[in-house]
Formats: sequence, structure tokens, C-alpha cells
Amino acid sequence: MDTRSKKILILHASAGHGHLKAAQAVAGAVRRMHPDALVIVEDALDYFPKFLKNQYVSSYLFSITKAPILWGIAYFISDNRYLYPVTRVLRRCFNGLFGGRLEQLISEDRWDAVLSTHFMPAEVSASLKRRGKLRGKAVTVITDFLVHRFWICRDTDKYCVMCDETRVVLEREGIAKDRIRITGIPVAEDFAVREDVRAMRAKLGLPADPFTVLFTSGGMGASSIQGAVADFCRQNPDAHALVVSGSNQSLKASLDTLAKELTNLTSYGFVNNMHELMTASDLIVGKAGGSTTSESLAKGVPMMILEPVPGQETYNRDILVSRGASLRVDRLADVPAAIRAFRSDASQRASVLAAIQGIAKPLAAQDVVRETLA
Repeated sequence: MDTRSKKILILHASAGHGHLKAAQAVAGAVRRMHPDALVIVEDALDYFPKFLKNQYVSSYLFSITKAPILWGIAYFISDNRYLYPVTRVLRRCFNGLFGGRLEQLISEDRWDAVLSTHFMPAEVSASLKRRGKLRGKAVTVITDFLVHRFWICRDTDKYCVMCDETRVVLEREGIAKDRIRITGIPVAEDFAVREDVRAMRAKLGLPADPFTVLFTSGGMGASSIQGAVADFCRQNPDAHALVVSGSNQSLKASLDTLAKELTNLTSYGFVNNMHELMTASDLIVGKAGGSTTSESLAKGVPMMILEPVPGQETYNRDILVSRGASLRVDRLADVPAAIRAFRSDASQRASVLAAIQGIAKPLAAQDVVRETLA
């Protein structure tokens, strides 16, 4: 098939950074594999009224950071098979009423494929497909390990999923097996490259030999994560901690102050080289977002998961732990002891690394492109 003239629209939604990262990873793979193809990446929420986008994003961020229990309740209620027929109608009405500009974009004749990394544009694409207004292929990339019913649309042509557990759920919900492909969750090309640990530490100005732990703060509060990091550094003076605070300025300031006291602590704010920090690390401690966990798997670095957001992150953690590919810690206070136990148990480290090799999909983005253009 000649793909030089192919035109692909990739849609994400700016509720959570992982959907954007997956979209960008697929777009990058298209450009590498088919440089003459046209690929456009758009935030589907930009095609809704501005006040709705702002409300959508702010309510999501508030829920997962300030009210995770309420988020979990809403997640499980909206996924209830008996209530979902009503929810499905309400979703269609909402998207149809406010998403006219998005429907217009998707239904343009020029697209050979419309690929969604968020369930909202996936629903709109499937609706247009059902009504004969989308002539290209509708592809959905599910960016978590299991699948909420919001992702399931009968008229979607292809589902690209993380693992066999995801496929089982889709088949149980009536999706034909030949419409499901286990590709993995797309990650950027940088995460698919294995690099020398000591060389990377030298590049980053880090000590060459210590056992190094990368803490990713996610939505955790400054005081709690700071306490766990401080305890780890004090109890393990021969180890080193890297902490990424992201946009949490108060956490960054607190850790900068702490790093003046603890020489085995390096504090970062928002970074664009997470792939390098992962390469330099022996262990990652953080939350179980689909994107972060897939990146750590691609890099072959074990992950200790704590405080997952109820719902999608709980499922992600449970699958990884059941596969033996990640560690579970339920309380921040237990993190230093858990790291110490993992560090001292060579057989456990070998077992986790072997399990990671069995589930990692570092070339997921390329596989998604192949399925999209097949």
C-alpha cells in the first residue's frame, strides 16, 4: 500500500498528560516510518466551547489530586454495566450538542484514519462512522491497562491495547477479536532506546555507583513526599535520590532546601528528559499512570507504585503487580523500608526485571502505526 498520500488525524484530550504523550508518540512514529504522510495532532477539547474545556480539565485535575475517592466512585458508577445504557445516551447528547466543530473536523473527506488516544474523540469518531460521515478508519488507542466502558464503541474499526487482560475485557463486552491488537501503550522513541547507565549518570552529573531511586511526585502533597525522600536519604547514605517535582513549585522549593542538607539528593522541577532520568535510575517510585508505567517498562526500570488514583491507576497497578513487573507499597511511610528490602534482595530484582521483559512494549508506537495503515 502506498502511504505517501496518507492523511492521519490524531486526537487526544488535555485531561491528563498521558493522552497527549501517546498521541505525540504515534505522530513521531508516523513521521519516521512514512515521512511523506500527513499527520495532524489536535486536542479534541479545543473544538468544544472554551468554558467547557476549562471546566472539563479543571474538574478532572481537582478530582484526581484533591478528591481521589470521589473520582473513584464516579469512575466505578459510570462503568457499571446496568447504568451505562443511560450514560451512553447522555454522552452522545453532550458530544453531539457541543462537539459540532470536532465532528466537522473528523468528517472531512481527507482523513484515511482518525486515531484517538482519549475516549471522548473515540466516541465522536465511532458515531460519525456509524452514520457514514467518517470514510476513513476509526482507531482507538487505549492508554490504560484495563478499559472503562467509555472507551468501548461498537463502530470503532480497531482497538490498540496494552496487554492480553485488556483484550479479554473488550471481547467480553462484545468486541470482535479481529478488531483488537495488543500493541502496548505508545511511548516516545527516547524511551525505547536502552542506554548505558554509568554514561548517563556522568552526563547528568550524578555519582556513578550508588543505588539510585527516581521519585516522581505526581499529585502527591509536598509534605508527605518530602518526608519519605528525607527518610530514604538519611537511612541510605550510600544511595542517591532523584526527585521530579513537575509544576509543584512548593514541593520544588522544599526539596531544594532539603538538598542543601542531604548531599545524596538531587531535586528537579519540570523536566523534558525523563527518559534520561529513568536510564540513570535503578528504581522508580511514583503513581501508576498508563504513560509513566509504560515508559518505565520500555526503559526496563522497576517501578514501586504507591497511592494510585482509584479507578484506572488501581487497575494498572494490579495488573503490573500480578505479573510481577512492579512493586506495591500502600503508604508513603513504608517506602524507605520497601526500597531497602528490594535493594538487598538480588533474586527479587532479577525476577522483576524478567517480568518487565515479558510485558514491556517499547515499540508500541510503531505497531500502532502499522495497524492504523494496514
